[in-house]
Amino acid sequence: MNKSRDFEIRFLSFQELKAKWMEFEESSIGTPYQSYNWLNSWMEHVGSKQDVVPLLVEGHIKGKTVFILPLMLQQYFGLTVCKWLGGKEQNINTGLFDQEFISQNSGFIQNVFDEITKYNSNISIFYLDKLPSCLSGVKNPMLALYKPREHSNKLFTNIMGDDYKLWECSQRSRYSRSRMNRQWNKIVVNYGELSVEPIRDKHQIRNILNIFLKQRDEGLKTRKVPNPFSDNNIISFLQTAAENNENSTNGLQIHTLNSNGIIHAVHLGFFENSQYSGFANSFNLDSEKFSPGNLLQREILKIAHEYGIRKIDFGLGDTPYKYSWTNPVTLYDIVLPVKPAGFVAKILILNFLYIKLTLKKIFKTKLFSLISRLAYKYLNR
Repeated sequence: MNKSRDFEIRFLSFQELKAKWMEFEESSIGTPYQSYNWLNSWMEHVGSKQDVVPLLVEGHIKGKTVFILPLMLQQYFGLTVCKWLGGKEQNINTGLFDQEFISQNSGFIQNVFDEITKYNSNISIFYLDKLPSCLSGVKNPMLALYKPREHSNKLFTNIMGDDYKLWECSQRSRYSRSRMNRQWNKIVVNYGELSVEPIRDKHQIRNILNIFLKQRDEGLKTRKVPNPFSDNNIISFLQTAAENNENSTNGLQIHTLNSNGIIHAVHLGFFENSQYSGFANSFNLDSEKFSPGNLLQREILKIAHEYGIRKIDFGLGDTPYKYSWTNPVTLYDIVLPVKPAGFVAKILILNFLYIKLTLKKIFKTKLFSLISRLAYKYLNR
């Protein structure tokens, strides 16, 4: 245990931190990607296969938890890199924080990371990516650690109004709403009555995830793009994460749009910490012309609204349909070297990130942005 100013820091295992972590989730600010069930499931099925070493940091004042930082250590070319736990499966990274604490202690995070480097002297560099600028209206304390740099992908977010119908009217034109209704009716005519079903039964979850995987494979194959979910370890991770929420509306939830046994679309997302976060979706190519994924997305938003949720995000990726519901916001990366070799790694990482961001901006400006705007105008005529 290490003491830093007015708070104490402990480095604990998943099991040691489980009870406090799950309790803290209920009152802290963060995102669904920092929940115990999500990250413990990831570690069990994915991280353990990648030689990941968890580094779980808990800060408390007189026994009261005020922050949890779910970090991990990985080896790259002889360097020990400290990153966010969850790897590539994370859309947003940050810690869990007590809102009052971070509002009154804006610069505490530097002391925390000083203690981390003392605790583990092997760390060469910190690479902390996909950081939001704010958490529940409060500036993210992580950004005070070191000079943040723009991440290559945007996060798509919005706030729904208290009246869902009025909010949808403000987001989608009359033509767009009528078009979705016509698409819904066409699926009914061609396939039978539609229903949206939450999948919580353990026996169903794996079957639906297999359908999700197949639909993703088929859809991405036509675009000659690799499927990031093709790894069986990732599917097992998602299965465990969903099963952990079998009797709850929190955590990872799976919904399907189906008729007469045909799964037209599958949606994976979170309803947690008073926000909805879309994680991934898939659709049946046979009914693609009716936009089943878009129809299911609208139903998911209605469900979230009924839960009392107003804050939404559609994750990363500049997909045209996201502009109809949400707005892009910038995420940030922090690359903080600790050892001499870490400074060399920093130069390489920053050059890579700069090239990646520059190419993305050029591509977006010259081509993708035009396509997105045309698609947006078409959908909202």
